[in-house]
Amino acid sequence: MSSKLYVRIRGRVHGPFDHEKIKTLVARGQVSRVNHISEDQVRWERADSIPELFEPQESIPEPQQSTPGAQPAASPQPVKSEAEWYYGEDDQTLGPFDIETLKTLLRSGAITKDQMVWKEGLPEWVSADSVPELQSLPHQALAAISTQADQGSKSSGLNSIADSVKKTTLRVILISIYGYFFGASFIIGGIFQLIVAIKAEIAVFCIPAISLLMGGGLFIAASYHLGMYYSHLNAFIANAKEDRLKTALASLNKVWIIVAFFLVGTTVSLLLFFFAVIAFFPTSFPDYR
Repeated sequence: MSSKLYVRIRGRVHGPFDHEKIKTLVARGQVSRVNHISEDQVRWERADSIPELFEPQESIPEPQQSTPGAQPAASPQPVKSEAEWYYGEDDQTLGPFDIETLKTLLRSGAITKDQMVWKEGLPEWVSADSVPELQSLPHQALAAISTQADQGSKSSGLNSIADSVKKTTLRVILISIYGYFFGASFIIGGIFQLIVAIKAEIAVFCIPAISLLMGGGLFIAASYHLGMYYSHLNAFIANAKEDRLKTALASLNKVWIIVAFFLVGTTVSLLLFFFAVIAFFPTSFPDYR
């Protein structure tokens, strides 16, 4: 068994934890035998399949249907006077627990207010929120548990994203390097074109020269921000934090803005050059009149 384990509680994945941490969660009532544990988040097994996590347990009563009105087949005998509550999950009856343990389970999110519970003396199974002692649980505690669960789910999602983008880093840096060379070529070509236009005293040829210079500058700027995206992406892969991902995406957004400027600028330059050629060399075009 791996030293790091994930725990799934009511569909939410938490972890990874080491064995000692999980034992602590078990002792607090935050992890129960019916929750699931995995080494790789692919193959899951019940927590009670790892005996060392739990103390030896008394025989559990037969599972009870959680449908209101269903009578327990046999009244479970509590282990001690305070431990008299049972709850149903996955067609099993778990318990007995005292009322404070049920409160702890409710606070931790191991059970919900809709969970069906029962104790000797009740004619039928009832929902946890109908038990007066459990109704006093502060709403703030429930909100905190929900926030913690969301954070655990978010952390797992960020780790998944980090694993996915790791494959793209080589392509990103290659495109960035290519962009620098491409931008430098544009600038050199633009300078050469501008010199030719000035020497030939043909002003219209200054338009493509200026376009090449501007395009080269935009290419270099895009390559710079793509390099920053690569740097922030590596930081996110090393430590899957939301703020690192946001910083990386902000750099990538700048790349797309520059690309948009380049496309618009190229289109405008082509149109200007076309109309300038018509204006300066009207006799170059056949007259069909």
